[in-house]
Amino acid sequence: MDHPVQPFRIGVAPASDPETALEPLGVPASRMFGMLRRNRLLIAGFLVAGLGAGYAWLAQAPLQYTAEVSVLVQQARTPVSDLQTITAEPGVSSSQIRTQIDILRSPAVARRVVERARLLEHEEFEPSNSILAAAAAKVMEAIGLRAPADEALGAAERVDLAASELLSRITIANELRSDVLRIGVTTRDPALSAFVANTYAQEFQEISLRRKTETARRTQEWLETRLQELATKVRDSERQVSEFRAANGLRDDGRDRRTARPPNVTEQQLAAVTTQVTEASAVRAQRENQAEQIAAGMRLPNGRELVAATLDSPLISRLREAEATAAAREAEIASRAGPRSPDLMAASAQRAGIQSRLRAATQGLISNINSELATARAQEASLRRTLDELRNAVAREQRAEIQLQQYQAGLEANRSIFESFLARAAQVTNVAGIQEADAEILSPAVAPSGPSGPRKGRNLAIIGILSMLLGVGASVLRERLRNGFRTPEEFEAETGMHVVGLMPRLSRRSRNQSNPNADPDGSAALTRLRGTLQMHHDGRMPQVVVVTSALPEEGKSLLTVGIARSAAEAGLAVLLIDCDMRHPSIGPLMKLPRGPTLKQVLSGHVLGDGAKLIHRTSGGVDVMTTDIETRGGQDLLGSAVMAGLIRAMRNRYDLIVLDAPPVLVATEVFPLIRISDATLIATRWDSSPRLVVRSAVRLLRNAGAVHLYGVLTRVDLQRYASESSSPLAFMHRKYRNVTVRPHRSARAS
Repeated sequence: MDHPVQPFRIGVAPASDPETALEPLGVPASRMFGMLRRNRLLIAGFLVAGLGAGYAWLAQAPLQYTAEVSVLVQQARTPVSDLQTITAEPGVSSSQIRTQIDILRSPAVARRVVERARLLEHEEFEPSNSILAAAAAKVMEAIGLRAPADEALGAAERVDLAASELLSRITIANELRSDVLRIGVTTRDPALSAFVANTYAQEFQEISLRRKTETARRTQEWLETRLQELATKVRDSERQVSEFRAANGLRDDGRDRRTARPPNVTEQQLAAVTTQVTEASAVRAQRENQAEQIAAGMRLPNGRELVAATLDSPLISRLREAEATAAAREAEIASRAGPRSPDLMAASAQRAGIQSRLRAATQGLISNINSELATARAQEASLRRTLDELRNAVAREQRAEIQLQQYQAGLEANRSIFESFLARAAQVTNVAGIQEADAEILSPAVAPSGPSGPRKGRNLAIIGILSMLLGVGASVLRERLRNGFRTPEEFEAETGMHVVGLMPRLSRRSRNQSNPNADPDGSAALTRLRGTLQMHHDGRMPQVVVVTSALPEEGKSLLTVGIARSAAEAGLAVLLIDCDMRHPSIGPLMKLPRGPTLKQVLSGHVLGDGAKLIHRTSGGVDVMTTDIETRGGQDLLGSAVMAGLIRAMRNRYDLIVLDAPPVLVATEVFPLIRISDATLIATRWDSSPRLVVRSAVRLLRNAGAVHLYGVLTRVDLQRYASESSSPLAFMHRKYRNVTVRPHRSARAS
């Protein structure tokens, strides 16, 4: 029968499951419940121990009494600007309430209450170091973390310790949007609780009163200092105004310098001179215009006559009339007498005399106009000089007036500030005597009629919850420190291999018979293992299977025998070969007689096709045993003889199972995996270290192992079914009888 060799295929490792890798801290609730089931006894132990210790502690704990006082917080401010506003504001903000609570919880307040209530005289508040605190102090002193403390405590240290104890015994509560604080104090004595609570409230009142009084005192001192400074400034300002007025000749007319004032003499003179300058400028302009017209006319050929005609002068007008009359007479004589006529000559002489006088009058008038122009210019220049002097004087006076106004403004400001601070100082002086506390006791504390603690039911419930949480934490830690594999999912997540079967822990009878199939659970597991292998190999059983393990004592040989017997019961021709030459175990397990062994054949001592090596068993399994090889059988198992033997056996058997030595103990397994179709690595359930198994798997893969699968051996099915959340565990819990019953029926038939 020719069996083709399986094709070389690299099995794809399953993707790592991060939730499984993180177990038991993964998200799925089923895994968490599985972890709790596995550690239920540990959690129960923590719960019982915690409740027992809690009950013992509560039984001997002294009774506690709580007294409560109600205090109304009124944020009454002390204004220094208006005496009429010294009233309590209608509401207090949440931040102010928080501030008052922090004040009540301050160590300074607690120390004053301790001293005021003389709490050091009571046993509860007497400083005493506990055993644990004393031991911790000794340890710290021994390792040098702190200097040795004096045995005797000082008065201040005793008060501080009592204040710390008091702070641990007070409770301060405040309802939302309420200005009422409830201060509770818990002690062993009901009367002491009420007394301390009332003392706390009174101290709180006095604190607010002292704070306001101290604020008023500091405000008054500050105002007095500022008043002295302001009085000095006012005196300096007054002296400065007086000195400046005297230096600049300014008189104190009693008016407000910031308002409009009447013009002074200099300003009046300035206005008059300004008017005169304007008039002189107009006269000068007129004279310049006339002079320019005369000068322009004189440059013409008949300019003198034209100028004389334009000049507005009675003399020139009369002379011109006389000249016209003389010219007319001369013309009339010339018309009736000859040129030599004495009358004509007399008329001509008369006309010439008139013209001479006209020219002399015109020249005199022109000279007068030029003189008047010079006079107008001189007068204008003089007036302008006077105007500039007056302007400078007015400017100086105005600057002095402005500077004086600034000095007077500073003086008035200092006076105003001084008067304001003086009024505030008077108000603060009046307010200092009428200060009231910001807190009012609404309901004083009274001695409680019954104890407030310890609340045994609530405390036991809390202790129970904490104990359970500690138990769960210990369970988580235990699970994290667990080194073995409990479920196929864990194995697959750690190694990347498929788990093809779970081999249960066999009964004593099955182990004595070296027949896992005699056990119903073992038979069902082996059948499921063969079916899973066939599923991974396209529906056919791999022909040559190597069975190995990471370490010895993993149940490898018993698994090998079980696989062979299960396949033989299914009607397959099965050959089982013991390849572990360091610790041969197949022969002793199956109680086979001594005879030719695999070592002898591979060493060349026995010739033939291997038929002499085969032991026929009653279960239908053919077995080849081996002898011990002290140097290891790597060379023998990796020889061509071994490869030829396997090739020959492939033609005769449907399944060849090779029992190989552990991977981390010997290297003989590596040549075997090269001539096999599948490799099974047996791993002891909840025992084999994960790191060791991962190392063995890595070595097998590096050696070229194909179709590498894992098998969990020696599985405690009862624990596995009850503690694990794996699907196989669910099947064992719910349907174990259904799964095992067919095998029992088959055996019975």
